[in-house]
Amino acid sequence: MKRFILTVAALVFMGMACAQSPAAKYVMYGGKIVQDIIKVRGPKDPMMIPPKVIPSGPPSITPSPIIPTPLTDASITPNPIISTPLPDLAVPCIPGNRKGLVIPPHYKPSKDNANALASGLTPLFYHNQEFAAKLYYSGGDRDYALQVLTRFLSYVKIESQSTYVEDPDSFPMTEGQIRIANYIHDELKTICKGTKVEIKMSPDYYIYVKVPSNIKKKVPSVMFMAHMDVTPEANGEGIKPQVHYNYDGGDIVLGNGLVLSPDKPEGRHLKDLVGKTIITSDGSTLLGADCKTGCTILVSLIEQMVNDKKFKHGDVYFAFSQNEDIGKAAMRMDLSYFDRVPEILIDVDGDEYGTFSVANFTAEGRSYLFKGNLAHPSNGKENGYADARTAMAYFIGQLPPETHPSHSEGKQGYIHCSDITQLDNRQDVRITFRIRYFDKADGERYAQYFEQALNNTRKAYPTVEVDLEDVVLQYDNIANSMHPKAVEMIEKAVAKTGIAMEPVEIRAGTTAAMMVAKGLPGGPCLYSAQQNAHGVFEYCALEEMIDLIGFTKCIVTEVSNLK
Repeated sequence: MKRFILTVAALVFMGMACAQSPAAKYVMYGGKIVQDIIKVRGPKDPMMIPPKVIPSGPPSITPSPIIPTPLTDASITPNPIISTPLPDLAVPCIPGNRKGLVIPPHYKPSKDNANALASGLTPLFYHNQEFAAKLYYSGGDRDYALQVLTRFLSYVKIESQSTYVEDPDSFPMTEGQIRIANYIHDELKTICKGTKVEIKMSPDYYIYVKVPSNIKKKVPSVMFMAHMDVTPEANGEGIKPQVHYNYDGGDIVLGNGLVLSPDKPEGRHLKDLVGKTIITSDGSTLLGADCKTGCTILVSLIEQMVNDKKFKHGDVYFAFSQNEDIGKAAMRMDLSYFDRVPEILIDVDGDEYGTFSVANFTAEGRSYLFKGNLAHPSNGKENGYADARTAMAYFIGQLPPETHPSHSEGKQGYIHCSDITQLDNRQDVRITFRIRYFDKADGERYAQYFEQALNNTRKAYPTVEVDLEDVVLQYDNIANSMHPKAVEMIEKAVAKTGIAMEPVEIRAGTTAAMMVAKGLPGGPCLYSAQQNAHGVFEYCALEEMIDLIGFTKCIVTEVSNLK
């Protein structure tokens, strides 16, 4: 009896201590260790086994500097994964540290995850069973779906907007862009630890990854690309992702009085996503799905290739770029970080459901400077009055009206006067044009129009000095340099997976198109599960991201089967 009383007293004391004392916990967010302060639940609580206190953190793992300082009890907020508060804590998972893993007593992992748990290599983030039950995933592996969802949400919570600058030769970098690069770089280092995978980060915060071949025969190398920055064209501060489970096909209330409806153009794809898991913003910001979906797909593909020892493949390269959303992704793309220039290039950044690009606009920029003077018009001829603004208007009028964007559709190009600026001296004017075309013959014809307009203007207004300042090839048609097997590999993956993916010619540019302008190889741009990029109605579907992980893996397989 005495021993029983002492035992009970000890348990009561331990329970009180646990209930009143905060303890450090390390939690896995999309492959990243972050430190959190939690209140340890008592040992009688059936929902959780009390985690062990780890005073100095897991061996050889340092919490990333990009994560805020540990939360205090007063500042704990619900995890952003769901719109309603989670139970007290999420279950921690520390890769390579089996002893630090705490699993709820009722949790039953899938067969694959059970094997990974036994090996101590699981980079998964577990919630309790009640939360996992909310996630509907038709593919059957909810654990893996949770992993992909958490990775994506971890990325969008990092506000990595790029920024526009006036200097065309500059390459700006925001703090958020640096944070997302460090985050993904560290995550990849964790995933690939102990393997032959090469991971490098450039001074411009591009990430280059090589997964070396594990087959003897020589096959073409393939490179996948995505960008880490987010557009500056919409508010990207304070992103609060909202997850909508088992979508019922109706309107989605975002907040701030906004509704994403399948009956409106921005929600037209929702009718295909009934029963799926939809991620949106709260209506006050963009989501950042462009191109955090692509990053999620490619990091998950790398993880699968590393973990699946039976998966055979040739050399596979990955490039995570910056400043794509301000048109500068190719500016600092440096393929010398690889041991060779990859032969088949695929950009994972498309926003048109079930499509991949096989051709795109060639984009040129032109600027002309009209130099005038401030002579009084009353004695204009005598004083040599040079009216730069009138000469500029005449120049624009010389261009054929049928080349205006309002007359352009399909594969037709256009000439667009995009900017008119009066300089500070009040006498000179600069005009800037966007030129777009698919066919090189159209580009040559447009160049002739400009030459004629220049000659005619100089004759009509001889006192105005008109100079062509610059002609810049901004991006080029991928069809001009794409690997001959690229489209075939995608079409074979379509046949094997049953995932819809139709070839299209797009009236826009991609990172691959920017690379072509630099003399590098081009390639198709795959749909990446993002919708309504660059605005508050942006959204994506978890199941589509998961499908595309398998789809890109199938492409790798098809390339390895080439003779």
